[in-house]
Amino acid sequence: MFFNNEIEGVKMKKCKFLKSYLFIILILLISCASSQITPEKPLSVGLNNYRNFVLSVKPMVTEDVEKELFDLRGLVLSKVMSLNVFDKVELLKDAKPEDTEPTEPEPADAEPTEAKPEDAEPEERTLLLEILITDIRKVSSGSRFWLGAFAGEARMTNKLLFIDAATNERLGEYSVTGSSGGSGFSGGTNEAINKTIEAIVEVISNNYNL
Repeated sequence: MFFNNEIEGVKMKKCKFLKSYLFIILILLISCASSQITPEKPLSVGLNNYRNFVLSVKPMVTEDVEKELFDLRGLVLSKVMSLNVFDKVELLKDAKPEDTEPTEPEPADAEPTEAKPEDAEPEERTLLLEILITDIRKVSSGSRFWLGAFAGEARMTNKLLFIDAATNERLGEYSVTGSSGGSGFSGGTNEAINKTIEAIVEVISNNYNL
């Protein structure tokens, strides 16, 4: 009788342990980091028509996001370079009037430049991706450590504008949100940024050949 009770006790302990383990796994799955892509104006042309890629990132929020801007710029450029689909990948350089050299007038006897047909393909086509940070909720690693789930969810929302740099034509527009999840096991702002970047690269990859 005693032996049977001992066996039943062991079984109950195993059952409780299994339930606790499954509960933790469920919490991790529910609260894991995620990203969301919303096409507001889907791209109508394949990005393989462009040889060069230029990135611009601008904040549209009142919070101080200098660190997030720096991380977003660097990581997006790095990820796009790793795709190996563009000849040149660079950050947009803001032209300043004082840095612009005056153009010298052509000599009076210079030969006129031969006009190219309007339908001629340009030697290099440049795609400008303008990222606008429209919403952000920061959660530091310290807040996550001390407050756990009470720190809430880190989140970043961006508007992606795909623009033909030569014509300034807007080719496509997307809204992308990356979040860290909101449990005590979740990360912070860095994880939200990483999920955002994954979504941005996904948009580029999915629209490279249309």
